[in-house]
This record gives sequence, C-alpha cells and structure tokens, in this order.
Amino acid sequence: AEKKINGKAMLENFLIEEKYFGKTKYDLLEGKMDCSFNFEVSEFFNDITKAINKSLIQGKCNSGKVKLRGIDLKNIASKIDDLDTLPKFLALINQKNTQGFSIIKSIDLNFMIKKGVLRINGLKSIQDNVRINSTGNYDLISDRLNIKNEFLVRTEKYKNLPPFRINFNGSSSNYKVSYDFQEIRDVLFAEGINKILKKKKKIVINPGSLKGILKGLDLKKEVDPEKIIDLFLN
Repeated sequence: AEKKINGKAMLENFLIEEKYFGKTKYDLLEGKMDCSFNFEVSEFFNDITKAINKSLIQGKCNSGKVKLRGIDLKNIASKIDDLDTLPKFLALINQKNTQGFSIIKSIDLNFMIKKGVLRINGLKSIQDNVRINSTGNYDLISDRLNIKNEFLVRTEKYKNLPPFRINFNGSSSNYKVSYDFQEIRDVLFAEGINKILKKKKKIVINPGSLKGILKGLDLKKEVDPEKIIDLFLN
C-alpha cells in the first residue's frame, strides 16, 4: 500500500527575501509572513515529480507590510485623477511605465496544491489606494500559469471607480498579458464628454447611459469624445 505522511504545519514571521524567488519582473520582498497548512504527502522522495503529483497541501498565509517590485501603485493612483480618456489610462499602466516599487500594507492568501497544481483560491493585497484580488492556477510540473487580477482603485477624485482586470497566461518566464477595461472605459469616456460639456455649459452625462453606445468598440482605438458629443446636444 502506498504510504502517506499527514500533518499540520505553521510558519511564523517567515522572512520574504529576494533570493527566494530570484530577480524577476514582479517580486515580493522585505516582509514577513505567517502561514498555516494541512498536508498529505506520499513517500516518493526519490521521484520529485511523482511526489508533487501525489501530494495535497491546503492552507492560508497573511503578511504585514511587504515590498512589491515591478510596479509603483502609489504613482499610478496619483495620476489617475488627471485622466479623462481610455488611451491616457492605457498609457499610464503600460508595462514600460510601471517600473518601481510599492509598499503593500497586507496580503491574505488561501491556497491549495493538488495533483501538482497550485490553486490560488483567493489572494487579497491592500495598498493605500489600490486593492488587488487574485485567483488562478500554476502547474508546478509544466510551469504553466493562469492568473486573474482585479484592481480596485480609489483616489481623491474617483471615489467609486469600477475595477479593471489584468490577467497573465503562459509560463513564469514567458507569459501573455490581457486586459479588461470595459467598466472603467465607460467612466473615463463619460469624464471626457463631461469635460467638454462643462466648457459648453451643457448637460452632464451619467456613465451608465454610454454603455449602449460604447458596446463593441475596439478598446485599442481611441474614441474622440468630441465626435460623439452631438448625440447628446441634438
């Protein structure tokens, strides 16, 4: 019969050091984390692949302040108040412009490792102006990941800005990035129109009224608020 080892484990004040993950574009470092998990490990110590496939680990982790390398969330949040079009927003979060560091106030993670796959059931990261909710999978054997991230930003001007999403798919060293800006696009486009209308001393547009007009438009192309303004003035 196959022998298994069962148990519970805890890690307290586990120091997150850069050398643990290597120098990649996005890294957590210089923070401490507490973790607790249950595990069931098969005795295949001479075959690491089989051991990973046969193991079951389920637990949670949380941290206090930790540094995130690869993006400056504070800088992005400070500039969002000046945005009124989607192209400006896309330029702001362009990977070339998101270098730097962020201080994350706390991280809460629920995870499971089953059949060689790390399942992120819920990962919440909180910064002063940004909350990030992440879910997804990472295959430990084939090095394939599929991570979905929802960003919720609060600024002085935009108190109820809807979320936008950035997803990663591929290997840990070669992944594709996809975006979902449907909801935030409506708000920024309305902001652009309202900016024009206020100058003309006309009506103010609610973002919800734009959904039918914006539906199906190519997010990669700029839609000029000036060209659509006549729909509301005639």
